[in-house]
Amino acid sequence: MQSNIRDARRHIEALRAALLLPSPDPIEQCLPALEEAVRNLISVEQELRGAQSPGRPELRAELKSLETEMRIVKGLIANGAAFYQGWAKMLGAAAAGYTSAGQPAALQPPGSISLRG
Repeated sequence: MQSNIRDARRHIEALRAALLLPSPDPIEQCLPALEEAVRNLISVEQELRGAQSPGRPELRAELKSLETEMRIVKGLIANGAAFYQGWAKMLGAAAAGYTSAGQPAALQPPGSISLRG
């Protein structure tokens, strides 16, 4: 159980490192490991629900470390999203001006279709 939590935390740490890089490719490379982390945490949850004894201190410490990593990753994602939303507003204003309400015009990306098969 503790190794599942440790593995999940390791995958989240890798995502955190990828979020600090300027390219989305490292983030995409983390996705399979994140799916494994989810499976590990589901397994831990099921074990904890079935456990008769209270949690061990080392297990609590591992979960606290995982929580810290998750909080950091959440902040990085939120800040990255806010950054790109700000850029979209600036580009919208530069490309199409402002709306009658004084807000930057929405950026209209060109339409495209991607098919795999």
